[in-house]
Amino acid sequence: MAERHAGVLKELTELGIALARDLQATALAATDPDVKGRLSGDFHRVGRGVRQSMALEARLLRDKARFEREAEAEVEEARKAAVKAKAARARAAVARLAWTEAEDPDDEDGEVELLLGRLERQLELAEVEDDFLDQPIEVLIERIRREIGLLTQEEAQPVIARWRAAHPDADTS
Repeated sequence: MAERHAGVLKELTELGIALARDLQATALAATDPDVKGRLSGDFHRVGRGVRQSMALEARLLRDKARFEREAEAEVEEARKAAVKAKAARARAAVARLAWTEAEDPDDEDGEVELLLGRLERQLELAEVEDDFLDQPIEVLIERIRREIGLLTQEEAQPVIARWRAAHPDADTS
């Protein structure tokens, strides 16, 4: 409907301008002062209608632009809220794993705090990815878990074996 209104306003403006030009030419050519005065008044009214049409057209354009900005802002706010919610879910899941895997329940050596710091950095990086919201939460949790070095027993064995092979003289007791 807005496009139809804009089209009608454009047409009215063009018709008004054409009529104003005709009235102006006729008024200039008129020799009778009464006719010239009447045509000048008509020209003034038509010109006012043209200005009003143009002002309304400009207002419709401003309103449309404002509506589009507001709609974009709402979409962006909704996206930010969704990212925040998904990040919170991933944070909670990985933090639980970090506390579960910590050898020291009081975290005196700071192992959990180190993992949680890595978790925050990985979440910050993940949140700006274009497909962050498209990734299943399970995939995100698994990826972050691996990236921060939170390995399961099965995953840790090959890492330990490789380290021991590379460091045969190290005391691992």
